[in-house]
Amino acid sequence: MPGKKQKWGQKSGLGCKAESALRVGRSEISKMAVHDVQALVNELQVHQIELEMQNEELRHAQLDLASAVERYTDLYEFAPVGYATVDKRGLIIKANLTLAGMLSRAREELNDSSILRFVDNASANECCAHLQALFASDKKDVCELNLKTKRGALRPVRLEGIVERPATGPAERCRIAVIDISDLVATRGQLQQANEELRHLTTSLLAVQEEERRRLAYELHDDFGQRIVALEMEASHLASLLLKRKVAECREVLDYIRERIRRLAGDIRNASHRLHPSILEDFGLVAALQNLVGEFNGNGPVRMNLDEPSRSVPAGIALALFRIAQEALQNVAKHATGAQVCVSLHETDLDLVLTVEDSGPGFNLEEIRARTGLGLLSMRERARQISGYLRIKTDPGSGTLLTVRIPRELPTNRDPLRRV
Repeated sequence: MPGKKQKWGQKSGLGCKAESALRVGRSEISKMAVHDVQALVNELQVHQIELEMQNEELRHAQLDLASAVERYTDLYEFAPVGYATVDKRGLIIKANLTLAGMLSRAREELNDSSILRFVDNASANECCAHLQALFASDKKDVCELNLKTKRGALRPVRLEGIVERPATGPAERCRIAVIDISDLVATRGQLQQANEELRHLTTSLLAVQEEERRRLAYELHDDFGQRIVALEMEASHLASLLLKRKVAECREVLDYIRERIRRLAGDIRNASHRLHPSILEDFGLVAALQNLVGEFNGNGPVRMNLDEPSRSVPAGIALALFRIAQEALQNVAKHATGAQVCVSLHETDLDLVLTVEDSGPGFNLEEIRARTGLGLLSMRERARQISGYLRIKTDPGSGTLLTVRIPRELPTNRDPLRRV
């Protein structure tokens, strides 16, 4: 009987049957001729050798099977994702060590426990719907939810399950892969924040564009238009003086008109420069930056360290760097009046680097980011559009350093001449 030890000398049931068959065989052998007995002995020896060879093959097969089971166990236990076998009631029948590690629990705590015990309350309905969908069909079902670790922390995961369909009868359990998507969720959050910033930037840029159009319309109509009308009146006055042959007065009016035209031309040129710095196309980035620094009015000393790049800077990149420097200097004039400023342009083996540094009061970068100000967003977006990287280093009371790095070799799918 199972569970009882066999006494010494006591034969098993199979042994008794073999001994009985041997007695019968001996009685038959005694009746056989000598040469038949020898042939039988030879045949038995062959069978014995065959059995020994089969036994050796079986032993090797058992070793291979044990090695395969060990490899499968390692793959299952230490897989990069969690695995669980769950029955229709939601009880965990089996779980690997990876899943136990995800939950910060010993595996013994998982076995025979409801899977809902380890699911966040807000995700319980999704988990129940996932199990129902699995046992309702043979198709794979996927859902995302939050698990609770032993310490109470939430871990976002994706469940991918499928039922174990038996040869006969309904399915009683399913296999579920538990995939940690913490990095994916964090990336989604960052992407959502970036989209929000982009929407804010787009809205702000449209508002700035409309404001610029309104200002330009004002300048054209209320400023330039009125000044041209005044010049027209002066020209009419000059014509009347010419008819009266008042030469001295004509000269005075003519000088006045010339001065007015000179000022008007200068103001038109400045307005055009604000819309698009033509000096970039005519003389290049370094000359445009020198002109920008020369026009800067921050009531403080400005140093320049501008190295001419060894290769021509594409128009789109030059315009982006110019606009970033322009915005940075405007911020200095607005928030760091009287501070010392240094504008630098140089190149390394890999990058073209623009820096704008000031000795102003500095600021809390996180607070500025929270306000989603247009200036910082627009500078970052301009750098991103030319495959660059913008970094701002600042703290209250320690000044500000803005650095833009543009790779010398742009990706092949980017157009370096694209306008920014």
